[in-house]
Amino acid sequence: MNRASDNTYLEIDLADFGPIRNAKIDLRPLTIFVGPSNTGKSYLAILIYALHRSISGPSHRFFRAQRYRSILGDIPEEISDKDISNLSDWGRQLLTNNVFQKSSLDDPLPEPVVSIIRPLLQGSSSTKMVFHNELIRCFGIDRIDPLIRYGNDMSRIVIRKHTALDQAKESNIFRYILQLQSADKVTVKSTLSSDFPIHLSFEPREIQALKGELRTLARMPPQRSSQVEFQMSLMSLIHRIMVGVVPNILDPIHRNAYYLPADRTGIMHAHRVVVSALVERATFAGLRPPSPLPMLSGVLADFLEALIEVDPFPSARHRVLKRQKRPFGEWIEKEILGGTIQVNRTESEYPSFAYRPSISDHELPLMNASSMVSELAPVVLYLRQTVREGDVLIIEEPESHLHPAMQTAFAKVLARIVKAGVRVIITTHSDWFLEQIGNLMRISDLPEPQRSQIPGIRNSDALLDSNDVGAWLFRPSQDITQGSKVEEIELDRESGRFEVDYDAVREELYDQGTAVYNRLQRTKESRDR
Repeated sequence: MNRASDNTYLEIDLADFGPIRNAKIDLRPLTIFVGPSNTGKSYLAILIYALHRSISGPSHRFFRAQRYRSILGDIPEEISDKDISNLSDWGRQLLTNNVFQKSSLDDPLPEPVVSIIRPLLQGSSSTKMVFHNELIRCFGIDRIDPLIRYGNDMSRIVIRKHTALDQAKESNIFRYILQLQSADKVTVKSTLSSDFPIHLSFEPREIQALKGELRTLARMPPQRSSQVEFQMSLMSLIHRIMVGVVPNILDPIHRNAYYLPADRTGIMHAHRVVVSALVERATFAGLRPPSPLPMLSGVLADFLEALIEVDPFPSARHRVLKRQKRPFGEWIEKEILGGTIQVNRTESEYPSFAYRPSISDHELPLMNASSMVSELAPVVLYLRQTVREGDVLIIEEPESHLHPAMQTAFAKVLARIVKAGVRVIITTHSDWFLEQIGNLMRISDLPEPQRSQIPGIRNSDALLDSNDVGAWLFRPSQDITQGSKVEEIELDRESGRFEVDYDAVREELYDQGTAVYNRLQRTKESRDR
């Protein structure tokens, strides 16, 4: 399926959400959240994940048309004779011109067809439930209320797609406005630009289904002898059109998203225990008094499920699915881990994970490997088997358990992954990581012959330009009840640094060190006298 051009941007504008007072961010190919703890970085990252899931859904479980029936408006039971005629004329034109050789149809939909489907893009009552349920699931809460900033009764989230980073030249394509209210209520309003050309984009098998439905409609007699059959054919055709329309309109929020939580290492080590406890609890359900268990958030549950479903023979699975294997995970294994992550199946078909150093033929259980290996192992597994170009990968604290040299190496690998087409969102506290990203951006400003002369840069495909990267600082207020404010921070091209709050910490430590040194010198001088 072809994606919309990457010169469109997704903007998220929110107020009074979690610890955040207000934020307005553009999601770039590489989006970085920095700032002190407890300012809302993870809140916003999980929100982005929930929004992607609300639109796209878990792709490995639901057929896309089924998901679209939840987020789109209801198809009217009766369609006017004029609209039927317009659909028939359009279908006959497509069939006559034989435009079905490509997976995308180059010409935009004619206005008479757009006028039929445009109301469906405004959503319905079921749209509210999709967003409501996904937010609750991903955050692991019972009600919407905890997501509203303390002291307020409503949170507002605006999702907007536009065609330029320069807001003065902004051209909105679509907009969702979500309002979270303290009575566990979500309202949704959506709008679509009237002058934005709407295209179809299909998988090959969906094109064949569209051809069949258009032929069926063309064969229907004018008197429509079977009204029920005719209406069913119309409904099927319109749903098929929506399957081809939605990805292009809602991209870049219509993408598969994957979340790697900050505590992924502990889950990697304890996932068998967690699953065993859940199975045991289910086995004894009704035989003993229920004991309270903490709710598992959706991001943790999805991560746990991904570990359970890891395929020890990914190459065979990719051949079946006809999906080209990507070397993303191998880059980390080769350039950072110095070995491979192994997946084995026990007699019960449950996966176990191990690390095999490149200098050895023996495997080391993951729990006995270094913390760096266990930290990066789930990243390798996701990149090896799940994440593809166009997907969104969210990683909390990629620097965890990594030596500074490995942090910079991981930053370079992630840059290569971004340039290969994966959109990456990270939350970080690492000055090393940020400085490496800044250097990659500055190197891209150099003429081509000079780039290869920079130490430590072997791959020109790791270089990033300004439009590739967006960094956002979560700045707390003096009064914690006022929440944090999110501001974009630019790269200083001369120093290669992003202006974050690390300098204040560095200066404080320097002042402390200087004060200690001065006092030690005075003490020494007093003793010498």
